[in-house]
Amino acid sequence: MDSPNDLLSATRANGKHPGRKPWKPLDLQAIENYAARGLNFRQIAALLHIRPETLTRKRHQFEQLNQAIARGRATGVAAMANRLYEAGLAGDTRAAEFFLRSIGGWRDKTEIDLNVSGEVSVNPAREERLNLARHMTRSERQVIREIETRARERIAAAAKPANLPAIETSAKLV
Repeated sequence: MDSPNDLLSATRANGKHPGRKPWKPLDLQAIENYAARGLNFRQIAALLHIRPETLTRKRHQFEQLNQAIARGRATGVAAMANRLYEAGLAGDTRAAEFFLRSIGGWRDKTEIDLNVSGEVSVNPAREERLNLARHMTRSERQVIREIETRARERIAAAAKPANLPAIETSAKLV
């Protein structure tokens, strides 16, 4: 009877390697597309028919897989931010407001506390907004200003009553 070592040697001699085949990342483009759509690791793993733990482990082993997931997530976020930005510029005030709250640091109100000793403390959200503004590039600040201006114009236009006669400005004062 042949020993296991003899069978292993014979198998290798025939150009075959027993055991589990090396894992190859599946279609990296498909994985990138899944990540771009916002799917989490569990959902991506289910679509690939592997366990989430396997995906996490292989992500650390194969840099290409890790890059595909990161690239997909960045692509998805950029696409949604662009759509939101375009909708805000096109006059969708809800989109503009959401964009400004999420990216521009807008808040509903600023709370200022004045205690008995006379110390004034500013809302931490305002401080965070100021800190974000300090770290923005000039072009990012310009984009935020444009969105704010257009949003204010749209809100002001929506607040005006419609179909009112124009006011005469040529009246003479006596």
